[in-house]
Amino acid sequence: PKKKPKIISMLPTNGSANAGKAGTGTPIVFKGENFSKPATVYLDGKPQSTYPVVNSNVSISFLMPPNPDDKTKAQKVSVQLYIGCHFSNSVDFR
Repeated sequence: PKKKPKIISMLPTNGSANAGKAGTGTPIVFKGENFSKPATVYLDGKPQSTYPVVNSNVSISFLMPPNPDDKTKAQKVSVQLYIGCHFSNSVDFR
């Protein structure tokens, strides 16, 4: 069985209110361990339809979507990765 993925860092850990120049989202990079394809990002326990890019077994890129409830405020969510039937630890995006 595959080892459980572990998020060591996520940069940035917060986003601007407009979530990027075009309001399309905030680019995020996860650094960690045991990353592989396929991977899914979960925000507050909900799987996201936008898939992350697995750059390597220690790096994943993801476009954090804008706040669905209020586009004028940055999204505040708990973030996890789901890889190989395992959830990673959670980190906060504020």
